[in-house]
Amino acid sequence: MSGRDLFKKAKPIINTSVFILSIFPKGIRKKLLVWNRNVSGKFGFFIRYVLLKSILPTIGDNIGIDQGVILLNVEKLRLGSNISINPNCYIDAGGGVEIGNNVSIATETVIISTSHTWGNDSIPIKYNPVVAKPVVICDDVWIACGVRIIGECTINPRSIVAAGAVVKGIVPTHSIVGGVPARIIKSI
Repeated sequence: MSGRDLFKKAKPIINTSVFILSIFPKGIRKKLLVWNRNVSGKFGFFIRYVLLKSILPTIGDNIGIDQGVILLNVEKLRLGSNISINPNCYIDAGGGVEIGNNVSIATETVIISTSHTWGNDSIPIKYNPVVAKPVVICDDVWIACGVRIIGECTINPRSIVAAGAVVKGIVPTHSIVGGVPARIIKSI
């Protein structure tokens, strides 16, 4: 049975669980999400999805959040359908992160949507204001292992980001990018 078939079969249980969890304050649900970050197996996928569905403003169906995925500022995270986020990824949605449909994010990927400023030299950089820099990952994107996606980034549809790439700016549709900084390797 495929993941999509399993998801369809479990949808009534998922909806009931989301309804029950919605009784609790959002702060408690966010803490439960953190506490269940490392739960393994199908139950781990289930509990993370149900908690996210009860918290996020926009979330589609059939989303797999694997063990060890760290999600920060989830209230600014928007997820489409058929997404897999593999182990030990780190997503800080403080500046806004939107992930479209049919996206696969491989292990150890980091997505950061905020950045420090450094304009006030009378205080250390780490105390300068933080600014929002949104990340948009469009439909049908594959992000390979160990990628770093830095804010003010749009990865357009049907694109592949090669392992270890550092991505900022715009990734064109139908392209493979790689390197540090990421550059177009070829069109697909």
